Amino acid sequence: MPTDAAAKRAYRNTLNRIIKRYRAREAATEREWRALLLAFRAQVADSILGTGTDFDVFVTDELTRNVDRLALELNQNMNLVLRPNETLTYQDGLESVVDPLNAMEIAAYNLTISPSLAQVNALLGFSAELITDITDETRNKINEQIRLGALGGKSPRQVMQEITRILGFDGRKVVGGISARAETIARTEINRAYNVAAQSQAEASLVDVPGMKKRWISTADGRTRETHLNAHIRYAANPIPVDEAFQVGSSELMQPLDPGGAASETINCRCSMELVTPTIGVVPSPLDAEVKQQKEERKDDK
Repeated sequence: MPTDAAAKRAYRNTLNRIIKRYRAREAATEREWRALLLAFRAQVADSILGTGTDFDVFVTDELTRNVDRLALELNQNMNLVLRPNETLTYQDGLESVVDPLNAMEIAAYNLTISPSLAQVNALLGFSAELITDITDETRNKINEQIRLGALGGKSPRQVMQEITRILGFDGRKVVGGISARAETIARTEINRAYNVAAQSQAEASLVDVPGMKKRWISTADGRTRETHLNAHIRYAANPIPVDEAFQVGSSELMQPLDPGGAASETINCRCSMELVTPTIGVVPSPLDAEVKQQKEERKDDK
């Protein structure tokens, strides 16, 4: 039988591989959405700048219909990117519970994956609604600029400059606007799928691992919320039962990015949770020291 140190090493190595895989998928989703929005901007630019030096009523109506069509295609393409990545990340969340525990070999867990089709469908449906919201907003704002341009005697180039600002691009770089919101949605929904699955699987695994607990794991950089750093520190040495909620700021969250939690604690969150078994206790995370360092740096800055 392996030692506690060997078991903890096996747990950490297995979990790190899964986290690395899902983080890469999150980054890939953001990149693909950015590329879709850039392509959308280029198509809109071709339509608008191809009208010549001014608009007329017929061209304005034609342009807005074309934007409607392009926005519908953008919606479909964004879903085609997110849906498989979100589904695979949900699987990663399940595996983040089962595989590290089985890898320890210090107890004969032999846990199995317990996916929930209803949960997956709910996640995908919620994400699809967010995509529709953002593509509808994009379509409405662009068509508004086309009409305002025609009414105000603006040139097609001036209208396109305003559209580019609304989309939030500076060249190919995202600087804000709709594109930044899209990246926030991609990041949030991918991370939500991972954490919702992990919590669901952890609860299902209590039958085989009674007494299992969980701890909050935050990122440790300048963008991390103070409340999330505090949660990491609070639960590092004091994990809570799997079926209890974390206290994060003024919110109670079953897991990071809990859909029922306050937006201020869930949107753009990059945190995760880890399990603590009664067999070997807390498995130290490399982020433990980084979180403490981030807290010290913030204290020094005050």
